[in-house]
Amino acid sequence: MNYLSKNIRYLRKSRQWSQEVLANKVGVKRSSIAAYESKNVRPRLDFIVELSKLFGVEMSDLIEKDMEAISGNGTSEVDNLKNIEQIDARAIGKLKLDIKDKESVQKFIERSIRIRKMLEGFKVFYRFKLESFEDLNEDAQRLSADIENFLLLMEHLLAHNEAIISAISEKNSSSDSQ
Repeated sequence: MNYLSKNIRYLRKSRQWSQEVLANKVGVKRSSIAAYESKNVRPRLDFIVELSKLFGVEMSDLIEKDMEAISGNGTSEVDNLKNIEQIDARAIGKLKLDIKDKESVQKFIERSIRIRKMLEGFKVFYRFKLESFEDLNEDAQRLSADIENFLLLMEHLLAHNEAIISAISEKNSSSDSQ
């Protein structure tokens, strides 16, 4: 089930923001916020990413969970969820992994976790958008197949990252016990 519209409204109101205030914070028109909240318009991925960062929630939670129900008695688990962090493109060239340096390994693990969360959020968004189309023409079907292949590639790359993390963890734990 899609909770996106309801969650946008809930998160905005929980911070006591008007639609105008939220619109200014994310750089869209107030009418766009109204349309997103009323389910008339499905937002773009960049907007959902911006909202998830602004509200400090995972994209998948924003789309798939009823955040008002999660919040219960006014203290929300939503506030405890981590922000999605984007990897700084300038830092990519500087990524180094020294398996003997625990801090370097920890940063590698944290980056891998952030990438996994971003991929999971994108997959949820992609399914959400795909559901809005009743019939896909041939070009759209090819594009959809390309996106599916890209997602599979990303899954394989992350699986390799996770295998590296596991191997490093095993090596470090055997080194620590000696």
